[in-house]
Order: sequence, then C-alpha cells, then structure tokens
Amino acid sequence: MPSVSAFIFRFRFEWDAAVTTRKTTPRRSNTPRRLRAETLETRRVMAAAVDLSADGLLVIEGTAENNRIWVSQSRSGERLRVSIDGRTADFPAANISLMKIFAGAGNDAVRVSRRVEIPTQIFGGDGNDRLAAGSGPTLIEGGDGRDRIRGGAGVNVLFGGAGNDRIVGGASVDYIIGGAGNDILRGGGGDDWIFGDATNSLPEGETDPLEYARANSDVNRGNDIIHGGRGNDMVFAGHGNDRIRGGVGNDFLHGGGGNDRIRGDRGRDELVGGAGSDDLRGGLGADVIRARDGEVDVIFADRLDELFVDDIDRIVRRDRGDSTESGDLTTASV
Repeated sequence: MPSVSAFIFRFRFEWDAAVTTRKTTPRRSNTPRRLRAETLETRRVMAAAVDLSADGLLVIEGTAENNRIWVSQSRSGERLRVSIDGRTADFPAANISLMKIFAGAGNDAVRVSRRVEIPTQIFGGDGNDRLAAGSGPTLIEGGDGRDRIRGGAGVNVLFGGAGNDRIVGGASVDYIIGGAGNDILRGGGGDDWIFGDATNSLPEGETDPLEYARANSDVNRGNDIIHGGRGNDMVFAGHGNDRIRGGVGNDFLHGGGGNDRIRGDRGRDELVGGAGSDDLRGGLGADVIRARDGEVDVIFADRLDELFVDDIDRIVRRDRGDSTESGDLTTASV
C-alpha cells in the first residue's frame, strides 16, 4: 500500500436536504403505495408510507414505533417488494434508481436482500436498530442508540452514530465511522477505511490521513475494538483505549490518543501508536512501527521491522531478530 505521506485522502461525504430532512413539496408519483397498520390494543393508527416518484426515487418511511422493514426482489429481478410489519407492496424494479429508507424512532430492523443492487440509503433514527445493506452501493446511518449495522457486496459508507455500535463491512470497499461510544468495527473483505471516533463529516479537498487522524483524535473518546479483515485497510481509532487488528493485508493502523493495543497480523503493515502507553506488534511481514508521546510502549518486532520512536520515556522492545531503529528515547530495555 502507498506510504501515508504519499496517500491523499479524497473521499468526502455529500449531504443534501433530501438526505437529512424530508422536503415538504408535493410528491410526484407514478405508483404511490401507502401501507397502514392498526394497533388493536390502543386503537391508534400508525402510518408507514412507501412512495415511488416519477424520477425513480423510492422512499420508504417507518413510524415512531418498532418497525420491521424488508426489501426483496423477485427471482426474475423484475419486481421489488417492500414489506413493513407484514404488509407488502411491490414495484417495477427497472423504474427505481435510488432507494431511501427512513426507519424512524424505535428499535427497528431494516434488511435489504442480497438480490437487490439498487443504490440505497438507510437512516435508522433513534433507537437500537439492526440495519443490513443489499448488494448495491449503500449509505447507512444508525443514529443514536446501540445499533448493529452490516454492509453488503457493494461499496458501503457506514455511520454508527452515538451509542455502542457493532458495524461489519462487506466484501467491497467500506468507509466505516463508529462515532461516539465504545464501538466494535470490522472491515470485511475489501480495502477499507475505518474511523473509530471521527465525526460524520470529513474536510473538503485533499487531506493527508495521518494529519486528519491527529486532528480528530479527541472528538468522541470511545474505547473501540476494530478489525480490518482481509484487504489493505486504513484504520484510525481516535482517542480512547482501543484494540486494533489489521487482519490479512498491507494495513495502516493508527491508535490515536489512549493506551492502545495494535496488531498488524500478516502483511506489510504500518503501526502508529500515538499519544499514550501502547502495545504494538507488527506480526508477519516487513512492518513499520512508529511510537511517540508515551510513558511505556511495548513493541514486538522481528528482523524485518523498522522502528521509529519520538519523545518516548521508556521502551520495552522484545525482538525476534534484527530490526532497524531510529529516534529519541530516554531508556530502553531489551
């Protein structure tokens, strides 16, 4: 993978009014469908809407209650079926270019079938939600609450939001942001970007990812568990006592502030401890290990590793062979 100094971060998130808020202009609709369910115990009517506009936008709206939303596709691929709490409507799949699902408040379960390749945006809202993507490009925002989010086969952008979330990427490229809380994040099979504590927006223009990680290390302060999975991953844990594993691949792993445990696993990895007392282990492969601003950093290196230290009070280094070391330290014990 390219070095951090050469790697330019170009990805940015675009938010428009249609994504963050619902517009009040009248809907243009080819085949509007409105599903209604009645709660017999309270005699209160709950309305869940499913509307397809003339320009191909399918909008699915849940309620403030606990919704179960299931989107599937027929075997022929010609029809898209939407089920909300057991009530179903279907649409011509060819007429749909984008699908937006607003689950609403409540502990919701939203699942898009793997057969569905339509670009999708899912917004969980408040509550402890379970949200799963289909196979198309997908953006998922969990919102407040303890959410479980799973990416699909397409490119995924997955936000946990506030709360202790569990996020698992898919087989393709994932952009995963845990947000506030103690999150468990796993990349999956593609070349992933994983941020433990970053906010839900990134700076415009070209930004060096190392500088971005340093600038945002104190944003949310969660103690995160992050696993990159297979692929060449970029992981930024942020502030907190984090546990990071790169998995198989050439990974860049940045612990940020806090007392972190970072494992590179197989591949040519680059490990950056950041501020705090960190435990850094490169694993198999020609790794680069950087430690700075800590009282005690424990480094496990082998003969293929390069060690760079800066402003370290004490290093305990346990080698399995020769390594290259540079930097400033007060004491060192082997």
